[in-house]
Amino acid sequence: MVTLALCGSQGVASAETLGALQYNRDIRPIISDRCFKCHGPDKASRKAGLRLDLPAEAFGPRKNPAEHAIVPGKPEKSLVVQRIFSKDLDERMPPAASNLSLTEKEKNMLRSWIAQGAKYQPHWAFIPPAHLVAVPRVKNRKWPRNEIDRFILARLEKEGLKPSPEADKSRWLRRVTYDLTGLPPASEEIDAFLADKSKAAYETVVDRLLASPHFGQRMAVPWLDAVRYADSYGYQSDQLCPTWPYRDWVVNAFNRNLPYNEFLTEQLAGDLLKKPTRADRLATAFNRLHRQTGEGGSIEEEWRIEYSADRVQTFSSAFLGLTFECARCHDHKFDPLLQRDYYSLTAFFNSIDEYGLYNDAAHVPTPSLLLPTPEQEKAMRATADALVVKKKDFRKALAAADGSFQSWMQRTNLSAEIPGLVAHFTFDALARTNLLTNEVTGVSGSDSIGGNLLVPGKFGQAVQFTGDDVIAFTNLLGSVQPWDQYSVSFWLRLPEALTNAVIFHRSDGTDVGFHGVELSLEDGRLFFVIKRFWPGNAIAIRSLQTVPRDQWDQLGVSYDGSGSADGMQLFINGQAASSEIVRNHLYKSPENNGSGLDFGARFRSPGLKGALLDELRIYNRPLAPLQFAQLFDGHSLNDALTAKNAQALRPVYLAAFDPGVAAARTARAQAVKAFLETRNPVEETSVMEELPQPRPTYVLARGRYDAPKTDATRVTRSTPSALPPFPADAPRNRLGLAQWLTAPDHPLTARVAVNHFWQMIFGRGIVSTPENFGVQGAPPTHPELLDWLARDFINSGWDT
Repeated sequence: MVTLALCGSQGVASAETLGALQYNRDIRPIISDRCFKCHGPDKASRKAGLRLDLPAEAFGPRKNPAEHAIVPGKPEKSLVVQRIFSKDLDERMPPAASNLSLTEKEKNMLRSWIAQGAKYQPHWAFIPPAHLVAVPRVKNRKWPRNEIDRFILARLEKEGLKPSPEADKSRWLRRVTYDLTGLPPASEEIDAFLADKSKAAYETVVDRLLASPHFGQRMAVPWLDAVRYADSYGYQSDQLCPTWPYRDWVVNAFNRNLPYNEFLTEQLAGDLLKKPTRADRLATAFNRLHRQTGEGGSIEEEWRIEYSADRVQTFSSAFLGLTFECARCHDHKFDPLLQRDYYSLTAFFNSIDEYGLYNDAAHVPTPSLLLPTPEQEKAMRATADALVVKKKDFRKALAAADGSFQSWMQRTNLSAEIPGLVAHFTFDALARTNLLTNEVTGVSGSDSIGGNLLVPGKFGQAVQFTGDDVIAFTNLLGSVQPWDQYSVSFWLRLPEALTNAVIFHRSDGTDVGFHGVELSLEDGRLFFVIKRFWPGNAIAIRSLQTVPRDQWDQLGVSYDGSGSADGMQLFINGQAASSEIVRNHLYKSPENNGSGLDFGARFRSPGLKGALLDELRIYNRPLAPLQFAQLFDGHSLNDALTAKNAQALRPVYLAAFDPGVAAARTARAQAVKAFLETRNPVEETSVMEELPQPRPTYVLARGRYDAPKTDATRVTRSTPSALPPFPADAPRNRLGLAQWLTAPDHPLTARVAVNHFWQMIFGRGIVSTPENFGVQGAPPTHPELLDWLARDFINSGWDT
């Protein structure tokens, strides 16, 4: 027996008096709470180079090789003991400035533990539950009816207590009905149960309650709380969002007793299953329940990073019971979770094609899933099939036009006039009327240039934009929908410093997310987009070259009403601009209001400040490249006609002069209209959909979205090093993450789940901090019972 002299009035205690001490049960809670702040996992806050959470560090030599913080079996030679019992306030630990202190009992326990050999253990929650947890023996063998009873009774007998008397039938029925449905029993159910004298009376009630649809609702409530379910976006405007289909999926999953491992897998990665159903994809809305912002002036990338962070934090709290968010800015102060671990986990959730802002409640953030009724689904199939047919018809019409094109080429009266012009604005008459005059119709409308200036232009007069004042060219092209055909040509002089600006648009919304059509400058390049919600419900192209600065340039766009990015073209100074397709998936129309085009600005968006506009022409059909060249130089089309250049003139003929092609193009546009408008009213909800290539993920200093990103800070998808390794044969995506999470020997998943169930029934979990199984969390009151429940849950096939 090792005898230890103790300070204070408690006299002398021994290791035998305190009993055999366990690190996890008796010691870790003390040093985690009082010592780890300065001597724990966090290197940034560590003092004196001393780390007490790892035995190799605690047992190692100090500056003086003869000194050690802990000498197993020799408390009198251990600096820890000397410092915690020191009479010198400047030497005593914890220091007075920390406002932390140790009781005499806690000091004695630390000293006795060292005397017993200072045996460390991994944190209990990181040790997998044993495959065979022994059910304890009890003295009163008649009372227990199942294994749980034996665990509880063993603890009661240890404490010298007896079980409470058995509840009467009425009280029991009320309890079990509330527990399994959240509702009180009906009077007829009470009468039937009291009248049932059979041995199966209790089981009959439980079977009835488990079969009730209210069971799934009861089980769903705490789950939806844990995964931050809400029917609105939160933050400033807090508009409604359609997340209820996910809620119904959860209720249904519990009612059909979907195994818990599949329950988790479908929510994490249902879209990545081999042949995902609509329900599988809907389950992944779990990852999109985070709050979203539509506040003006918000930075898209900042909020996209926030959403990824939210997914990581929900994953870790709901499935792992860990406060992982602490590691977003630094290594965890108490748990063995590194900042690099946090961002390696973030990489699993950072590769969906999403936008950090939303525009309004009517347009669902993408990626999204359509949830049609049977009638809507039938109409969707019909319009999709019809669109396929009309696209084929259009290709046939193009092929069939060869003969008529040759006949057209034989004409002697071919004109360089470009048909389809519906508006032409020169701005030359503004000094007299201050109203915009359409030179095609000769009509002066009520529209004016507003606060913009009138200055010398490319030809006569031009408008110089303030960047805040819009020029609205109304009643020209309707609301410019994705099935409309049009071309726009104009001369623009951009100041040297202007690289990002809205050129023209027909849209609703602001800088945080508009819906409609827009031509803009992005880093000096032209960007043409038609969208309902960016980026997943849109078509867009971008020029590869930049627009020249500080000179007059003729710019143009053409769109053929096909609902596809393939039908969009950009022109710079009479030449088709080399472009890249940025997005090509539009499945609902923007439903933007108004008519015509607005030039120069949009509310809360960068406008054409200092730019000059002249000679605006708008056509109600797509123009051929040669026609844009004619608008630029005044002779290219004439030259081709004179030379009878068939190769150059064929696109001109197909664009405007072949009646079969024109009819097929119009029929295709009408099919696009039907396709989109059939889908507009269909219910839609945000889900997960992986990008073709994973988005790079970096460790962000202090969690800042704009922190420097370098090769050294880039991370790959991985799980925390303190937990089991990622399965070697699992894919490095969310599906592989689900496999890692539901592996039979994962130490946390089953424990966290059964603890949630226990808390739901009894009001308090076996671990009273269900979101924190880490070092700072509460230890389990009945650890063996928790492990038995976890292992039984896994062995049952995760049968909820």
